[in-house]
Formats: sequence, structure tokens, C-alpha cells
Amino acid sequence: MPLTPHALAVGLKAVGIRCQVVHRSALIELASELPAFVVSRLPGFHQSTADNWQRDAQGFGPEYAADLSRR
Repeated sequence: MPLTPHALAVGLKAVGIRCQVVHRSALIELASELPAFVVSRLPGFHQSTADNWQRDAQGFGPEYAADLSRR
């Protein structure tokens, strides 16, 4: 009998794997390899969401350093 998504999530949680975190990480990785416009065309994703993922995938950039210097 095949696993349902819910049963799989419960099993993974039992061994310490948080599905939502892994899912978001996978999408951010995808955004680092594809243009944000392409990612935004995936069902259910808005352009601004894809832009945010792409920015997250780039890591700490000049904006972060500038923000730290102002603190």
C-alpha cells in the first residue's frame, strides 16, 4: 500500500525531519538555479515570492553588510 503524503510527513517528523523546512529549502535552491520569472510560473507562486526566494538563495549580500554597519 503506498504512503499518503500525511503518513510520510508523520514518519519523517518522527525521525526529526521537518517537511516544511525541507520543502522551502528545495524551492529556494530551485530559485537559485532558475530565473524568478520561471519559478513564479509554477502553480500557486506569486512573482514576489519567487523574487524573495531568489534573494534568499543569494545569501548575505551588500545590503546585509550595509545594514550591519548602520547598527
